[in-house]
This record gives sequence, C-alpha cells and structure tokens, in this order.
Amino acid sequence: QLAQLQQDIQQLQQNLSSARSDHLAEQGQLKQLDLSIQQSSQAIRALDTQLEEHGAELARLETEREQLFQQLQINQQQLAEQISATYRLSRQSRLKLVFNQDSPAQLSRMLAYYEHINRAQTSRIVALRETLASLEAIYQRIELQLQEIAQAQQLQQQELLLKQQQRDQRQLVLAELKKQIGSDEAQLKEFEKGQ
Repeated sequence: QLAQLQQDIQQLQQNLSSARSDHLAEQGQLKQLDLSIQQSSQAIRALDTQLEEHGAELARLETEREQLFQQLQINQQQLAEQISATYRLSRQSRLKLVFNQDSPAQLSRMLAYYEHINRAQTSRIVALRETLASLEAIYQRIELQLQEIAQAQQLQQQELLLKQQQRDQRQLVLAELKKQIGSDEAQLKEFEKGQ
C-alpha cells in the first residue's frame, strides 16, 4: 500500500511538473499575444490617422478643383465674348475704313490689341486645363490610396480579432492549468500526509 502511495506521489509530481511547465509556456505565449495585439492596435490607429489626413486632402482638392473649374468656365465665356467683340470691331472698322473714317494704322493697332488679349486668354485657358488635369491625377491617386488604406485597415482588424480570440483561448487553457495545478498540489499534500 505504501509502495502504491509512493508511486501515486511520484506520478502526481510528474503531472505537476508538466502542468507547471505548460503553464509557464502558456504565460509566455499570452505575453507575446498581448504584445502583438498592442502592435496591431497601434497599426490600426496609424491607419485611422492616415485615412483622416487623406480624406482632408481629398476635400481640399475637391474645393480647389471646383474653383478651377469655375475659373475655366469664366475664362471660356470671356474669350468667347472677346472673340465676338473682335469680330464685330473688325467688321465695323472695315466699313469705317471704306468710308475713310478711320486710318488703317489705327484699325491695325486695335485689331492687334484684341488679338493679343485673345491669345493671353487662350493661354490662360490652356494653363487652367493643364492644372485641372494634374489636379485630377492627384485626386485619383489619393482616392486609390484611400482604398488601399481601407483594405489594410480591414486586414488589420481581422488580424486583431483573430489574435484576441487566440488570447481568449490561451486564457482558458491557463485557467484550466491553474485549476489542475491547485488540485494536484492539494492531492499531493494529502498523499504526503498519508506516508
């Protein structure tokens, strides 16, 4: 009976040693998981900040694009009016010239002046269109970045959720091991009393 008791004590000690070793390993794993969860949370916060910054930049570009587009429309309208005015002036001046009311030099100067204004207005429209095109390209690039950030955020959230589930499982395992260690220790004390 004593031999059996000693055998039981030996078995319990082995079980306890194994359970304590498992408990220690699980604690290490849990610590690693907590650190990993912390890193994932920081990454998500960083992505949130990026998303906000890109969103604000997109809103600013939208306002700028709207202003440039309005300016383009105004310039196109002004150019159309100037071309029309130049055409009318050209016809009137030719009639006046026929009736010797204006000198050819004055007519030439006037037409050259209008032509110069029209050229300047046309250049401005071309420049505005180019600015709008590059703005559009930036806008599309930021929209693409926003999509990429949102995808990265989704992946990080999924990863975080998985890690949290793993942590919950490890905590359950740890609780079970702690319970087992407590039970084995109590039983070992009882056996040792009986020796």
